[in-house]
Amino acid sequence: MLALTDHQGTMALHSFSPATGLSSSLDRGMPPTTNDFGQPLRKLRFTGYARDKKYLGTLIKNVIEVALNEGFKLNLTNLPCYIRDYLFHLPDGKIKMSSSSVNVKEALERGSSKNFYFSEVGSTRTRQLSFMGDCGKSLNRQSEIKKDYIECCGITPGEFPFFLEGGNVYILTNNQGVRKILIGKNSLAHIHAQLRLDGAFKDLPEQEDLTDEQVIAGAEEMYAMKLLSLGPEKRTGFIPLDNMGEVYKARMDVSSYREEAILKGHCHKFEMSKAVDIAKVKPLVAKFLAQKAAIPELLKKHFQGEVHFIPSVDYHLDTFMMPGPAGSIFLQDFEACKQMLMAIRQERELTFEDRCRIDNYLTAAKVLENDLGGLLAAARTELEQAGFTVIPTPGNFLDFQTYAMRDTPVPHIRFLNAISGRNERHPYLITLGAKVGDHLGTYLMQAFEKFLKGYQSDLVVHFVGYNPENSQDFSIAMAWAYAHAGIRCMSFEEEVSGSL
Repeated sequence: MLALTDHQGTMALHSFSPATGLSSSLDRGMPPTTNDFGQPLRKLRFTGYARDKKYLGTLIKNVIEVALNEGFKLNLTNLPCYIRDYLFHLPDGKIKMSSSSVNVKEALERGSSKNFYFSEVGSTRTRQLSFMGDCGKSLNRQSEIKKDYIECCGITPGEFPFFLEGGNVYILTNNQGVRKILIGKNSLAHIHAQLRLDGAFKDLPEQEDLTDEQVIAGAEEMYAMKLLSLGPEKRTGFIPLDNMGEVYKARMDVSSYREEAILKGHCHKFEMSKAVDIAKVKPLVAKFLAQKAAIPELLKKHFQGEVHFIPSVDYHLDTFMMPGPAGSIFLQDFEACKQMLMAIRQERELTFEDRCRIDNYLTAAKVLENDLGGLLAAARTELEQAGFTVIPTPGNFLDFQTYAMRDTPVPHIRFLNAISGRNERHPYLITLGAKVGDHLGTYLMQAFEKFLKGYQSDLVVHFVGYNPENSQDFSIAMAWAYAHAGIRCMSFEEEVSGSL
């Protein structure tokens, strides 16, 4: 593999292995079943359906090799699925699944409409196609996954009274040693909508003394979720999920996703007269807000820890952040990506193709920093308030792709969708590798590994998705990254231990 050199004029990525003051020790007595960095991994369940031997079959071979090297047992599913989104390993050791309520599909539609209407997810703030969408991709395989898990593991998972996907949840220990539950904020509206449809809210004290402004704001939330209609035409602000592609295709100069949806006729403008409508909707809004306020306590009960809703830069948390050592979080940072790319750009062995790819990544990083910087800053604030040390991280390198380019594969790199473990020798991390240009993919893998070792010096990084006959060929990894998938999506920690 190519080595990063220290020749004159090159930053040599020194700025990407900073001294941080974080403890490198992993022996802090972490709870036995969390998603903390470097837990002793005993058994890993992995997507095992290998009919397409070129892609999934090759990846499985890579992961089997890692399992043999690091000493954990690998159990394969009998189904093609992103198993992470179906199963939850709770702090008390129990395994649970999301709700199988008949109302989940409608709840996801209503919740996503609110997320789109108020631009609360990254997909509404950028034209970058890889961000298009919201939760719900795991909806149709629930019963099959449950059956598969019972047959393979002999355990019948319990069921939450709400729908949630595992990629949008982290159970972590913060830098004060306190367990925290991190959930993507986009799931809040989905959960609220489902619990309403299921009739789960009973005998809640309604919020009193609401100001007119609070009533109007609450009414607009209900309007966006098709829980409130206005006027003789029964107007709502509901934005169908199926129309997202049309809105993406049209978005050029209009900054607001809602404005574009209104122009396309997918929803209607919110207009409410203070004199008449406020008094009429106030009781409905009071009940709606009381329900919303009850959800964090419900989640705390089920997940056994205080809940923090993290702004949804992407549709799942594990697409833009991952746990770090000693109560830290590696959070995607496009400025850090630009700095890493500029440092690599000075390497003399780069070819014309490599430099063209760097320019593409730089252009995309600048656009995404502008589009998503506000959400990333809000995510950082919430994580810090939850007691985590946030590390700005050059983890995802996305080539820019608009809706018009939807049929053209582009070389996205997603290092952050990863899992970690440790054994008696060292902690380790498993993630997809990269093949871009002639040498750029190799440089980016080396730079990312060096960055991580600045925070955990004895860390061993396993890049998978390579051709077993050519360990430098990570084209399989690139195919999965383009599909918005990573190692964490395809795996589930069946058994971890608090000690070795």
